[in-house]
Amino acid sequence: MMESLRQSRVNFLPNGSSEFLRQRVNDAGALLLALLGIAVFLACLTYNPTDPSLNRAVESSARNLLGAPGAMVADVLIQTLGLAAFFITPVLLAWAWRIYRYKRLPHWGFRLAALPVALLLAAVALASLAPPETWLPETTLGG
Repeated sequence: MMESLRQSRVNFLPNGSSEFLRQRVNDAGALLLALLGIAVFLACLTYNPTDPSLNRAVESSARNLLGAPGAMVADVLIQTLGLAAFFITPVLLAWAWRIYRYKRLPHWGFRLAALPVALLLAAVALASLAPPETWLPETTLGG
């Protein structure tokens, strides 16, 4: 009886449409990942230490290109990682390209776990460099 139930399953979609939909969801995920990378880049690029953030309450509005959310994200990233925060963008764009082009991201769990470690190591390396006179935050280049 169970076999007859399995065989009498009705497909509401034409053959091959589930694979097509799976690929479109994959493409949408790659696009969202690329947009997240660009948003992180724009937030960090337009970082202003006088913007309102989690540790700074001001009456003025945020001058960050992405508004108050962008100002908060940029403040946390620049203060913790320094210039290493800009490494997030090429990583996310490379992952998005890999997902879009090859339809997969091998070892994604390992990559996701290794990203914070790599960012922290980059921040430590950048912290050893002397910041230029024009460096805005009162921290080192590594956060």
